[in-house]
Amino acid sequence: MVYARIHQITFILTQYNDKIKKNYKYMTRIIGIDIGGQTLYIGEWVEGDLTLNPEGFSKIVLNDYQKKFSVGNQVNICGHCSAKYYSDPKSAVCGCLEYFRSLSEEDMRLVKDWNPCDLVNENGEISFAMKINGKEQKLSSLVLANFYFEYALYCIMRKDSDLYAQRLEIPKRQSTEGGVWVPDTFGPSEIAKLRTLTSWSNYKQFFYLKSCLAIALENGFYECTHNPAFQPARHIIVDAGATHMTLFVVCYSKNKICIEYARDVPGVCGRLFTEKMMECLVSKETIERLKREERKNYLHILDVCEKKKCDLNASEIGEIDVDLSDYIEFDGDQDMSFLQVKIDAFSSRCAPLVARFRAALQEMCEAIRGFHDSTPLVKVLPSGGAMRTRCLQQELKRAVQSLGWNQADLMHTLNMDEPVALGAATLAHLLEQKSVKLDKSVLGTLVFSEDSVDWESFSTKESDVEICMRENAMEVETHLSIMDSRDRAAFVKTVDAIHAKEKIFFEIGSLLNELTRISFEFEDKEAAGSLAFEQGKPLLGKTLRELIGETTCFGRKINWERLQTSKGKNGRWYARWVEALRVYQQALEEQEAKFVSAKDELKQIRNSRARREAVTVEKLEDLKKCFENVESEYLKALDLVKWVIESVNYQILRRSG
Repeated sequence: MVYARIHQITFILTQYNDKIKKNYKYMTRIIGIDIGGQTLYIGEWVEGDLTLNPEGFSKIVLNDYQKKFSVGNQVNICGHCSAKYYSDPKSAVCGCLEYFRSLSEEDMRLVKDWNPCDLVNENGEISFAMKINGKEQKLSSLVLANFYFEYALYCIMRKDSDLYAQRLEIPKRQSTEGGVWVPDTFGPSEIAKLRTLTSWSNYKQFFYLKSCLAIALENGFYECTHNPAFQPARHIIVDAGATHMTLFVVCYSKNKICIEYARDVPGVCGRLFTEKMMECLVSKETIERLKREERKNYLHILDVCEKKKCDLNASEIGEIDVDLSDYIEFDGDQDMSFLQVKIDAFSSRCAPLVARFRAALQEMCEAIRGFHDSTPLVKVLPSGGAMRTRCLQQELKRAVQSLGWNQADLMHTLNMDEPVALGAATLAHLLEQKSVKLDKSVLGTLVFSEDSVDWESFSTKESDVEICMRENAMEVETHLSIMDSRDRAAFVKTVDAIHAKEKIFFEIGSLLNELTRISFEFEDKEAAGSLAFEQGKPLLGKTLRELIGETTCFGRKINWERLQTSKGKNGRWYARWVEALRVYQQALEEQEAKFVSAKDELKQIRNSRARREAVTVEKLEDLKKCFENVESEYLKALDLVKWVIESVNYQILRRSG
């Protein structure tokens, strides 16, 4: 069975423009949205330019419970159900069944008054009015895949009084009690009801169709437009998000995009890897207790684990520190303020998930070997946050190497969320230009067979785009030069800028890893230096006096305490070495303080999303130089301290003859 779940949304937003209000005109904003596990990206076509996260539609961090999605003129699409982790990932309902934050009156009104049955017309368009900046605005969505499904989901709940009553109870309880409240029956039993109330396999087809469309279009338009000598090429796309993982093989030619292979990987998704991270930190008994009794803290800990999972996978040393003391003080006898997770322990817990992924990759590779054509594999594209997991990266690289793919830069193409939004925006742009018109049958007549893939085909206006679904292939027959020259130039310019930005982020990530490695190596040297210093201490302080007190010179016991205050030759000798030791020790302490300061700065950059996004390569290069200078000066001072100790030792032995 071939199906997929996907989280992209493509829509056209028609928003009233205050600047031209006097002319009674509307401004159309062509927008593509990628709702991921952590962030929401928006691409927009306006006046011939393609922009990522345009002004007023900045990137939104979905798992930041302190953010208000209705602020300013940000689009509040499904803001009332922007949950991330909280549904069963195997349900294919993703995160739309639970709430994460308290709702505004606007959100509550939207939930209360929404009746999708009355809003979806025969062309699959959904229109309703909502308030943006306190004004009633018209919102029009061209819907494919799961956005349509969410409307259908509300429609279903309207028909089931028990489900709908409980749905409305959520915002009421959250507004009066605060925090997160979830009805007990939101679980397997509700999923079972939904499956019986819907033609479930049809929705799988919506997910399947939408999953690859934006990515494939973005890839196709970019490769064709950017490279005039474009030749037929085969790409592998691994789209792995918080609640899904899907494998695609796409073949491109000048006028056709053929999705040759597609399959869902059940039981493998980012959320499950996050749960494995949580199991590395907290006992299963405590996890179950938190789920039952302290759900808000449970969600917070999941969020911490999501962030730390990314840090662990990016760590050169394969080990990170985690602090969960804000949410749970002790787990048994274990203090939760200082926990350590090693990549080996995390990978061991993830082994069953990785095994499923490996089996799916092997099946995909076998299918590719059976295509019997000469189209070369030229690109392997990991997409989505879950593909930041190191063990998945390694499995993907091993699998494609078996197909003859040996390029070392496979892992440089991570974090490809932005092009998904741009591909969705480009699709919306073509729809707005009437270059492409999707037949309503895409929303209503696709049939899925449990035993074989039996797609029905449909064509579109003037054959500009034709999607033919047969057996195991979905073909998008299109003239990739469908955009005019200015649009193509704008498209390439934007994607090139994103690729350049990704290279900078990759360089920053590499520098952060290198700085972390330098930091830990320096700590090892510092520890070794401290050990040598401690071993030399018998010649210093009280221990020094005890050693010297037993030393004799020409058979006489020397009064070294008197020597310390002596103004003679021996007294001057003693004072000179003590002063030298003090100066070098002070230099040592200064370098240690600089190291602590640099290490704290590095830690703040690593642990703060805002700091990571704001930091520059130049700043990290300066920090690297700081580490190197501190290490160099520290080792010099340490050598001088050792020299003083050895010199004093030699003088004592010589003088005690």
